[in-house]
Amino acid sequence: MSAALLVVSFGTAHPDAIDKAIVPTENAIRAVFPRLPFYRAFTSPGVRARLEKNHGIRVEDVSQALQRIRQEGHSQVLIQPTLLIPGREYEKLRQIAADSGVNCVLGKPLLSSEADLDRILGILQEAY
Repeated sequence: MSAALLVVSFGTAHPDAIDKAIVPTENAIRAVFPRLPFYRAFTSPGVRARLEKNHGIRVEDVSQALQRIRQEGHSQVLIQPTLLIPGREYEKLRQIAADSGVNCVLGKPLLSSEADLDRILGILQEAY
């Protein structure tokens, strides 16, 4: 079974913000799965449209990325969202993954539980 890695972000219409925030986050996730082919998707249609119109940069939505992953022969996808909380965007992502026809393993957002919040609070208290 061939697996792939898909990192999903809300996105940003500013290429410098992609380079400074999204790419380092993606790279940290990629480092955990160095042998898996990497794919990116942004959930925000408005962000994707502005990015393409203003900067000529095209980023796939989740459905497009999953379709391409399947077409390129991968039967399993590890999906890691960079979302902070499990809200509306995460629920949409879950539904798209479930309907994709690909075996998807979906990671959780950063702050998915009270224990996550406690860990982040401890880190912030120590840092500041």
